Order: sequence, then C-alpha cells, then structure tokens
Amino acid sequence: CNNHSTAAMLLRAATTLVTLTCSGALLFSGRPVSVVGPRASTAADDLPPVTYAADVKADVEALTSESFLGQYEFEEKEDSEDIKTLLELRPGGTLVLGATDGIPFTKFQGRWEYADDTFVMELVREFDSFSTTRIFLGEIVQFDSTPPTVEGPIKLALKPADEKDRILEYKLPDDSVGYFIATKIPPVPLDI
Repeated sequence: CNNHSTAAMLLRAATTLVTLTCSGALLFSGRPVSVVGPRASTAADDLPPVTYAADVKADVEALTSESFLGQYEFEEKEDSEDIKTLLELRPGGTLVLGATDGIPFTKFQGRWEYADDTFVMELVREFDSFSTTRIFLGEIVQFDSTPPTVEGPIKLALKPADEKDRILEYKLPDDSVGYFIATKIPPVPLDI
C-alpha cells in the first residue's frame, strides 16, 4: 500500500462527500443539506462596536480635585521593579502612604494637584541610606461613571520643588523612569 495513493484516495472521498459551493450551500454526496439554526453573519455592520477601558477617557470637565479624594492602589513600574502601595489622597493636596510591597521607607512627604486637566503628584521617600523624589504625571481614565483611574509616566526630580511653587512648574526631563497606575478602591485601614 502506497502512502501517497492512500492519501489521494482519502482526499477524493472527502471531496466527493462534502463540498462547500460558492453560494454557501452545503452538499453531502451531491445532495443539498439543510442547516438548522441561525446563520452567522460576517457583515461588519452587524457586529457591536468594541471598546476598551483604556480608550474611554474621563470627562475631564466634570472632574474636580474633590473627585480624586480617597484611597488608591498605587502601582509603580520602574526598571524591573513592580511595587504596589496603598495611597490616600486628602483635601488640600496632601497625601498619606500606607502599606507597600516595595522597600520600606523611613519617611515620606508628598503633595498632589489636579490642574489643567492633568493629575500631578510629587512624592519624596526616604530610605535607610538614600532618598528619591518622583513626579507622577497622570492621564485620567474612566472605566464607568465613577472616577478615576489615573495612569502615566514617572519622572525623576533631582530635588523636591519649593512648596510655594506648583508641581507643574518643575523643569522635568523628557525621559521617564517608569510608569504608574493608581486605581481608586474602597477605603481600607491605613497601615502606617
């Protein structure tokens, strides 16, 4: 028995038994077969539009600083690090950091503002032998009717800004050192 002739014979048999014609009719042994059930449509107009949460931007005209008050799961992605920290934004541009899965800080200070349709946060953290100053420039993403989820680049600042200056008045480098996502969550006890 030759493998090539067996394969050719099976191919001819399958072609003879079931043939799909150009008109879409299904034939079995040369006779039409009735297909029961709804027909699938491939017309693009029949498909619902696809939207992604990241593509649905918040109505920034409806947002105020008060819209941002509350607690967030604050995720920072910098180099190979992926750190989550509990963050609470408070009135007057103040903030509090809670538990973190990153390097434990010994002290922190920070402030935030929402101005010119941009969320901006300055965060200075001190560790045992060094300190870091980061600026977070956020774009607002709204997943449904409750604001907000904020995401954007992390910029390196050489030193904290003067507290009387607005954070956006910094001379920031063009390059980012990372990326952040802050997602609003229901309140949980701060572990500080």
